[in-house]
Amino acid sequence: MIWKKQQYHKPENSLIYLIKGLKEWNKNCKTIPKDLITGYSILIRLALENGVAPPGNIYDLLVFLQKPLNEWGINSYLDIFDPDCSLLTKYSGLTEEAEDFLEDHRSVEESEQKVMRQILIYCREKMSAGTEEIQKKYDGFYRTIRGFISMPKNAILPSEEVYDFASSFEDQELFNLIMMLYEEVPHPYDQFAICPYCGWTMKRVHGNYRCTHRTCYNKPELSKIARSNIS
Repeated sequence: MIWKKQQYHKPENSLIYLIKGLKEWNKNCKTIPKDLITGYSILIRLALENGVAPPGNIYDLLVFLQKPLNEWGINSYLDIFDPDCSLLTKYSGLTEEAEDFLEDHRSVEESEQKVMRQILIYCREKMSAGTEEIQKKYDGFYRTIRGFISMPKNAILPSEEVYDFASSFEDQELFNLIMMLYEEVPHPYDQFAICPYCGWTMKRVHGNYRCTHRTCYNKPELSKIARSNIS
């Protein structure tokens, strides 16, 4: 069973990541921004859930994003963005609708931050009422949790890893709060990944991931990297 951080794969989050990534890429076209790859990865999952073939690579994605959302074939986007509008213009500039969407919507991290604030408050309460040993203990707990949650590789995890981490603090309240940050993924699609080198789609072949682009196809290290970054 696979679990993901709450809200991670919501359609509006993928749009936020895509738009932020496109803005970053416009400033520096030499490097594909992490936000763009994250948004693309979420879009792939949502496309597969809707039975739609996703864009095959990051450059096909740019063409895809020039289409109005009602041509994407992904119904979950239609209620959150004007279906007659696209994210990109023909010449790869952001549309006004995309700019407005980014302005109007809350950040991807907002929900997560609320729970993290609850964890901070709880740890501080324990520290204020405890001995020096308790103070050090719960200060360490908070720092460990914050570090764990902030790591992109921990956005999607096997359920046992989530349980093991939440249980490691031996505190029921912290366990409950940490579990609030994750939810079960109903249909994990583990046959695709994003190539960490070129942004092309990777496919799973005989248990290993291979980049579909010829420049990366035979790199043996890619399969290990892909396995460590997707469910």
